[in-house]
Amino acid sequence: MRLSVSILLGVTIFAVGFRWTDEVTVIVALMILTGGTLGFLWPYRAWLWGLGLGIGTRISDLTPSASILHAPPLSPEHIAREGSSRPLPLPFGLTANPVAEWMAGSLLIMAFPLAGACVGWMVRSAGRCAIR
Repeated sequence: MRLSVSILLGVTIFAVGFRWTDEVTVIVALMILTGGTLGFLWPYRAWLWGLGLGIGTRISDLTPSASILHAPPLSPEHIAREGSSRPLPLPFGLTANPVAEWMAGSLLIMAFPLAGACVGWMVRSAGRCAIR
């Protein structure tokens, strides 16, 4: 139940978030905040909340309707301001491998909600210890 709810939340955050903005920072901050809130409110196996949120982001990336879920390609103004996207600097010549790039990007994106959930759990645990 917990995993399925968090996966659904991850898909929703990515789908709705990229409809409002094309800035990744806003979506990542929302994922961290959601993971932290869930980890604080339901601390038992908080890592599962973060993992589910991360999996949800990856599912939304793999869906056949990914073009519907995500924003249109970057605008010329955004490219002029931020530059064009570049591949991750992977070792062993894996930068040219699209599967390795996707997996490395997935692990990177999944780390943020997982860290948020763990921080939420730690805050709750620290507060509980301080009260005793």
